[in-house]
Amino acid sequence: ISNPKRKSEWLTVRKILNETLNEYKEIHYDKYGKPYIEDNYNISISHSKELAGIFLSESDKIGFDIEIVSEKILRISHKFMYPEEIQKIPSELKNKMILINWSAKEAIFKLYGKGNLDFKKNIEIPYFELSEKGNFKVILKPKNEKIEVYIAKYLFLKLYNNKEYLAITID
Repeated sequence: ISNPKRKSEWLTVRKILNETLNEYKEIHYDKYGKPYIEDNYNISISHSKELAGIFLSESDKIGFDIEIVSEKILRISHKFMYPEEIQKIPSELKNKMILINWSAKEAIFKLYGKGNLDFKKNIEIPYFELSEKGNFKVILKPKNEKIEVYIAKYLFLKLYNNKEYLAITID
């Protein structure tokens, strides 16, 4: 890995994994790029700016995403949400609700693990009341496959650098 930022993310994720399990575990990738470890655990990996994290579970389907809270997401919201979805969100909640939509769709994409999902067409997030932490439904509608409903758990947190982050897990 030649990119210093990418190399740092790669090393950090492996350090977190090995410290969490108290032993060395190698991370492998399947043909779709989904990470896995050869053991009883499934893994999902995420990083945002200077933060990296992993989600380990014995469940066979997991997804995890972390994002720094910023207004950048507003500029690309049209790529993963329909205009009528965005219009339903009260203006004072727009930034965080759109970020939750993006992050949950990233997490469900990782959970699905087969690629080829349109974030607008294949992933639906019904409106819910926003708080600092909570749960909401995510509906996965892959083309020519069974519709599945998941519960996403989310948490907004401030970290050592006093920046606010969003973490989402789905299992």
